[in-house]
Amino acid sequence: MELASLIVAIFAALISLLAGYAAWRANRPKPKMAGLITMGWRQEVAMNVVGEMCGDAIGLHVILTNASSHPIHPLHFELEVSTGGVWLKGKRMQNYQTTLPELRFSGYAASLDYSHLVDWPPRAVNHGAPLMGFIYYVVPGLAPSAVIKEYRITVTDVFGGAITFKKSQFDLDAYHGREGSHTTLELLTQAGVPVRRV
Repeated sequence: MELASLIVAIFAALISLLAGYAAWRANRPKPKMAGLITMGWRQEVAMNVVGEMCGDAIGLHVILTNASSHPIHPLHFELEVSTGGVWLKGKRMQNYQTTLPELRFSGYAASLDYSHLVDWPPRAVNHGAPLMGFIYYVVPGLAPSAVIKEYRITVTDVFGGAITFKKSQFDLDAYHGREGSHTTLELLTQAGVPVRRV
């Protein structure tokens, strides 16, 4: 009889413990960050860095959103580009030079500066307020003849949680080819980037 009572008590304690854990899981903060790449470009840059392979610069316009009521604080961004089966890692442009190269497109020139970048200094992503901006990376070993197939970004927050999102160059081209989509000029001017005709 005492063994049956002990088993019942252990079983009841186990149920109580599982119920408490389920309640904690249901009420704890759940940061839910998501990312989207809306524009990408490749640009040849002159880099004179000893010991580094030459590579082209990659610029991307990204949007980060947060489905949680708690702010998320991204700490580290990692960019990779695929040239068809091979992923090459990018390095932040800030590591190499003090001014970003001017972006030229369709008779315009855009002058991005570090205030337009989302990867440094770190900024919080709040619920209902997407974090939009650019990342600018050099991809060592990216040959001028290599065709970029896909972009992949991994964002890690201060607690070590990470999300990865990607977009193919084909999808980016298709997005900008659709009626009603934002043009490169619109995305840059909405982001506050100074643009002039050339």
